[in-house]
Amino acid sequence: MSISQTPSLDCLIVPLFEGNLLLPQSVVVEVISRGDQSLVFSPPVKALPWLKGHFSWREQRLPVLSLMEVADAAQASRITRFLVVHNLYFDPQKAQQGPAFYAIEVRGIPHSIKIHRQDIRPWDAPAQSDDLIAMRVKASGVVCLIPHFERMAQRLGEHSDV
Repeated sequence: MSISQTPSLDCLIVPLFEGNLLLPQSVVVEVISRGDQSLVFSPPVKALPWLKGHFSWREQRLPVLSLMEVADAAQASRITRFLVVHNLYFDPQKAQQGPAFYAIEVRGIPHSIKIHRQDIRPWDAPAQSDDLIAMRVKASGVVCLIPHFERMAQRLGEHSDV
């Protein structure tokens, strides 16, 4: 069987501050530049370091998640994009699963890639403190983080009042 006949998945590789994020393309709704004047960004909640704030999007208030802790304020100002993503675990009957959409802060421009099974392999285990990261992989030669979508939904549901 040739590579063109093996199952594949359309993905996005997105630069973070350190490393890259690997996402199925189907979960990303929109890529928004931080300079977009329609954004109304609210400050982060200090007690929840993974929650970087909120912004208005299509008349909804979206939480903004950070998958990487950024201690350097100069680096934080270089955030150029937000990925608006579907909450894969959203159920309107279960508020504990969080909102239908949320945003992930990223640094660079996503680029698409078609991933075949043989193009991806486990890299190293995520650190214990990286509980929003499901796994680290090497995809087509690039080391990437795969988010833990279920855990993100749980956290957003637990803190939906923030």
